[in-house]
Amino acid sequence: LLRALSFVLAVLPAGRAAPPSPEAGLLRHLAGVSEERQAFALPEPVARGQALAFAFRDAAGARDDLRAGIEGLASAGSSAFGLHVACRERGEALFGVSGLEAAYVARGLRDVPVLGLQAACEIAPVAGGAALLTHAAVLALLPG
Repeated sequence: LLRALSFVLAVLPAGRAAPPSPEAGLLRHLAGVSEERQAFALPEPVARGQALAFAFRDAAGARDDLRAGIEGLASAGSSAFGLHVACRERGEALFGVSGLEAAYVARGLRDVPVLGLQAACEIAPVAGGAALLTHAAVLALLPG
């Protein structure tokens, strides 16, 4: 269980009706474990009976998602400016290479100036409302 803290994430439902999934859920660190109780703790309350899923930190999957997201934004039309906010758990901590995520953004959005930031978390729209995201990157483009 202690080893799982470094690569397993809990996935909470993003909305009331949606089951949790890594693509549409809220990722959270396992905040602690008790081997004797065979239990783990999360950084926020979970209701009895609430659905829960698990995900692995996956650098290859994160790169694929990043590439697909950038391609989708690049094909949406011209933009005057962009803002890229990435969780500090990404970058070199996930990919093993410093600057990889910034290079993907710069290459995919060549003609758009983008300000990049690292943060402990991000806030973005999820399931019809604002949600606190972790282990995520948020890329927003302002139309030109």
